[in-house]
Formats: sequence, C-alpha cells, structure tokens
Amino acid sequence: MRRLFTFLSLTLLLTCAKEDSQAPNTPPAQVIKNYTLTVSAGDGGSVSSTGGSFASGTQLSVTATPNTGYSFSGWSNGSTANPLNVTLNSNTTITANFQVIVNSYSLTVTAGEGGSVSSEGGEYEEGTEVTLTAIANNEYRF
Repeated sequence: MRRLFTFLSLTLLLTCAKEDSQAPNTPPAQVIKNYTLTVSAGDGGSVSSTGGSFASGTQLSVTATPNTGYSFSGWSNGSTANPLNVTLNSNTTITANFQVIVNSYSLTVTAGEGGSVSSEGGEYEEGTEVTLTAIANNEYRF
C-alpha cells in the first residue's frame, strides 16, 4: 500500500509540473499588431504605393503624382503635404485628390485711331468665349 501511495504521489507531482523554457523573471515576448494601409489616387494622377500590411508604428512615405493638365490638391485626410508621411497605429485608408488645371489668360484690347472697342479686355479662364465689338467713329469704317 505504501508503494502505491508513493507511486501515486510521484505521478501526481510529475503530472502537475510544467516545463518552462523561459528564464525566470523574463517578460513574455511582445506581440506586434499589423495594420493595413490602403492608398488610392483620384482622377488625374497616381500614387507611389497602394499600401499593404505593416507592423504597428511603421512609418511610410507616399507620393502623389498628377497627370499632365492636373495638379495635386490634397489627401482625403486633409493634409496637403506631398509626399505624405504616415505612421500606422490603425488601419488607414487615404486617397490622393487632383484637380484640373484651369489656365487663365490676359486679354488686352485697344482701339486704333477713329474708333473704340466694347471692352478693354481682362483676365479669362481657358475656354471662355469673349465677344468684342469694334465701333467706328463718324467718317471712319471698320
């Protein structure tokens, strides 16, 4: 009976013992969370990266490049920095916004001797139709 008690005691002791390969007083390994960065470009341009999955705290730089005839107007997060530096602490989605460049032109109108014109000109956006009328003085014709 005594042997049975010793056997059961040793079995219980060995069953309850646990293996711990970590040195005593060593903190557990840190778990690093990954976050997703999604980057897109609106009409009129492109971006240097479409994003991906990165470890928390990763710093990335994304550049917006406008197509010909467009200018970069800002990011969907309100920033106008280009390139944009992003530190990932959560899943992040950003879009580069672009706008059509509207050329403007200066029009100067003068009349020669013997008449006048209906406008002195001005600053006009590309594509604006301007109507000018030449007015001849008496004894002159256009």
